[in-house]
Amino acid sequence: MSERERELKTDLTPKEQAFCELYLSNGNATKSAKEANISRATAKNYLKKENVKAYISGRQREIISECRTARNAVYLKAIRKLEKIIEDDSNQERQLRAINTYLRYCSDFKDVQDVEEEDDIEEANKKYNKNSLWNF
Repeated sequence: MSERERELKTDLTPKEQAFCELYLSNGNATKSAKEANISRATAKNYLKKENVKAYISGRQREIISECRTARNAVYLKAIRKLEKIIEDDSNQERQLRAINTYLRYCSDFKDVQDVEEEDDIEEANKKYNKNSLWNF
C-alpha cells in the first residue's frame, strides 16, 4: 500500500472501512451495504468518495499482487514436480504424460506472464481466459 493509500485509509470511518472490506470480498455494493448495516444510498455515496475509491483501488492492487504471487508459486511447484518425473521416473508412459503436461503448463505460465505485462486489464483478461489451461 502506498503512502497516499495509507493516508486515505486513516480518513475512512469505521463504517466506510467495514463497507469497503465487504465490498472487496464480494463485489456487490447492495449486499455489502446490507451486511455493513448501511443504506444503499449511503453505499452509493461511499463509492463516489475519493478516499473510498482510492482505498478500494489500493486494496484491489494488493489482492491481485498476492494472487499472482500465489498462482506463480503453484505453477512453479507443479513445473518442478513434472521436471522431477521427467528426469527420474523409469516408466516411459508416465514420463511422456509428464512431458505433455509440462509443455502445457510452461505455455500457460508464459501466457500468464505476458498478460500481466498488458496495460489494458480487460483485454489481458480476455486473452488469458481464452487460452487458460485452467478453464473448465
